[in-house]
Amino acid sequence: MPLEHEQHTVTAGQAGRGDLVVKSLTGRSRSQLRGMFLNGCVTINGRKVIEPSTTVKQGDVVEICFDPQCRNR
Repeated sequence: MPLEHEQHTVTAGQAGRGDLVVKSLTGRSRSQLRGMFLNGCVTINGRKVIEPSTTVKQGDVVEICFDPQCRNR
């Protein structure tokens, strides 16, 4: 399956936890989000982030790359 890429620039209303931004983009569960972070699927401003609670600020660019068919993570 092809991987899905999502890129999003954080707005003022979304600033806070990175996992909440990723959740809004993917609709994944909390455990799936954790797996995405731990497996290197999430970058913020071009740097891989493994901690879901990483703070994002307005203007930060969040990018995710994941298999949309995978629901086990």
